[in-house]
Amino acid sequence: MIPVSTNRDLRQMEQHGSSCFPISVCLAHLSDYRGGQFPTHWHDDFEFLLVLSGQMRCTANGESVALSPGDAVFINSSALHTAVSTGQEDCAYYAVTLHPDFFGLQGTTLVETYVMPFCDSPFFNLCRIAADRASAQPILGALQTVCTLYDSQE
Repeated sequence: MIPVSTNRDLRQMEQHGSSCFPISVCLAHLSDYRGGQFPTHWHDDFEFLLVLSGQMRCTANGESVALSPGDAVFINSSALHTAVSTGQEDCAYYAVTLHPDFFGLQGTTLVETYVMPFCDSPFFNLCRIAADRASAQPILGALQTVCTLYDSQE
């Protein structure tokens, strides 16, 4: 079992990436967690889950989406989230986390006007990025490239 350390308010204690490079990529399997579900938690990072095999249901702040191989989900900063395997096959996925500092625009008008309202919105928790939608292909392609680069470093 993979532990996910949280504090009392379920904030994940492990840092994703570093202050020098605030991005993290992790290949994971839901079977590594008790009951095929990773523990409910939150963090300041934006997170993408890219499903490689199996199926999962991802839930953030009570809003859920079903994901199949090739699909991804975007989880907003500070959203309380979890995912559970929903099929017979183990669900393998990449988790790609980006801290808002990754964009290097802290304190700018751009961040204050366009990024922070999005991050702080209680109405935008997660967004399914469906493999069968042409409009999703640029995002899915970029995620796959990031994951391929991660794999080549190992």
